[in-house]
Amino acid sequence: MRILIVEDEDAIAVPLAEGLSREGFEVTRVANGADALAGPEPDLVLLDLRLPDMDGLDVCRKLRARSQVPIIVVTAKGEEVARVVGLEVGADDYVVKPFGLRELVARIRAVSRRAGARADGGAAQDGPPAAGAARLVLSAAGKVDHGQLVELAERLLRELPTPSAAVASPARYEGDIHCVTTWSKLGMTFDGVSVDTLLAAARPLPSATHVIAFSHTGYTTNLPLADVTDGRAWVVWEAQGQPLTTEHGGPARLLVPHLYFWKSAKWVAGLRLLDHDEQGFWERNGYHDRGDPWQEQRYQGD
Repeated sequence: MRILIVEDEDAIAVPLAEGLSREGFEVTRVANGADALAGPEPDLVLLDLRLPDMDGLDVCRKLRARSQVPIIVVTAKGEEVARVVGLEVGADDYVVKPFGLRELVARIRAVSRRAGARADGGAAQDGPPAAGAARLVLSAAGKVDHGQLVELAERLLRELPTPSAAVASPARYEGDIHCVTTWSKLGMTFDGVSVDTLLAAARPLPSATHVIAFSHTGYTTNLPLADVTDGRAWVVWEAQGQPLTTEHGGPARLLVPHLYFWKSAKWVAGLRLLDHDEQGFWERNGYHDRGDPWQEQRYQGD
């Protein structure tokens, strides 16, 4: 796995590069934002914010505008507002100096898993599919009965007028959706396929208790298995009778309408079944693990 360190202080960059190399990573180090933006794209970026030629936040914005490469901010700026701004402009994680190498390596591997990369050398996945993308692949992995991956090509979901019998009849949700930012849309209609149908193909093991939904962007969100089964969740590709636009998660998104809408992952790529709970992106950054709108579960502790 190729890691780019963007850090101007030798006292930090040199031992960090040596430590990551010992862990088996291929490391490149640059000391300013211009070189970070000009070089070849790595598999992951470790980005300091206090750079000699430009604000690290500007580097983060520019990288994110052109790529979905995972970015971990590594900085001495530990104030809450700084962490929030860093995450909002496109960072995938935020580490405050001083830090331990073991924790940083664990965060690198966790961010890489979420981004669809493998920490043993695989490259990150592309960003969200463009509108009208020719192919969509969904997968179920982890605590499933046969193999580590069950792929369902788009021909089973979109190419035919109705999904094939191998997936089952199309499923429709008619009802309301609720966003954590306090808006709701009433009387919505979504068409797709029930998660029950997809999991029937994957055959979850009895030990499976939770699901991580992951997107082509690397976004993740965690859900109890009970919240996506028994007719409570869908993978949908139409809203109000029209194909989902890219802006709204097309070609397909997860739909879990009884929970806040950040749980309904856009550009869904698959479901990972686990025998334990593992927080997703927003949950790690302060949002509630479950997100029940009727209990106003917006933030941790609600």
